[in-house]
Amino acid sequence: MRAIDQWFEQYGESHQNPINKVLHWICVPLITFSVLGILWAIHPWVALIAVAAAMAFYTMLSWRIAAVMLVASLLMLLILWNMNAVFWPSVAIFVLAWFGHYAARPAEVALGLHLFRGGRQQAGLGPHGLGENIDRDLNARM
Repeated sequence: MRAIDQWFEQYGESHQNPINKVLHWICVPLITFSVLGILWAIHPWVALIAVAAAMAFYTMLSWRIAAVMLVASLLMLLILWNMNAVFWPSVAIFVLAWFGHYAARPAEVALGLHLFRGGRQQAGLGPHGLGENIDRDLNARM
């Protein structure tokens, strides 16, 4: 498995545009939430298993980022627990957030380069990347 710095270096190469960064801070958590919502609609245990698998991956990379992601995941699951309808709102959030996620990169989207340059592997790293930014900010303040 790659070291966490290698993952973030590759991820950061395609995330330099300031508008793109802002859209990622908004859309990546929404995409994560909507995927958890779709899994929750299948069965809550499916969403919990997905969170556990993600936590195992994140823990192998960095326990601090895993802790941040665990808190974020638990908050998302708490919101899902309290929602009456989950599936269709999650689908709508996913579609809108996915569009927003790529709005700042029309050339890459048009050419499909993101998927060919490791975008599939980086898709799971997006939420983790936000956690890494939070972890770096917290360390800078301590």
